[in-house]
Amino acid sequence: MIFLPVSLMLFILLLLLIPLLFALAPAVAFAKLGLNPVCGYIFFILCLVGSSINIPVHREEVEDSMPLEDVSTLFHSLMGIKVPQTAERVIAVNLGGAILPGLLSLYLLRQVPFTVTFVATAITSLVAYMVSKPVKGVGVVMPAFVPPVISASVAILIAGDYAHRWRISLA
Repeated sequence: MIFLPVSLMLFILLLLLIPLLFALAPAVAFAKLGLNPVCGYIFFILCLVGSSINIPVHREEVEDSMPLEDVSTLFHSLMGIKVPQTAERVIAVNLGGAILPGLLSLYLLRQVPFTVTFVATAITSLVAYMVSKPVKGVGVVMPAFVPPVISASVAILIAGDYAHRWRISLA
């Protein structure tokens, strides 16, 4: 028994449905928040485009610059490409990752009590502060899964009744 044509067709169908799933997921998520799905999808695209825009907030001179890596030395010696050394530290805010989601959060803040939101934000910020660490040459980093897992857990524990209000009924 060989089911190759059927399994191949299902695989091709899955490959064709994955882009559709990625295209519809933001619209469904924003619809669950009570927003127009089209506006939510446009907001999602703006966040993706805006993630490449960093707005400098503060610049300062740094006394010790980072040493050259082996790859940079190799590029310079073999190809004559010199990697520029910077002696400046730039603190920047990302448009698509900080400003636009912050504005959306301020808009959604009117749907829940302020005290519940403040306590959940404080707990999530405290945990994020505890697990983050500075990395030289990169900035402040933390494991990528920590903020969403902690914020979802705290939201369900503190404001579970609001989470149940927005749950999709499968019946």
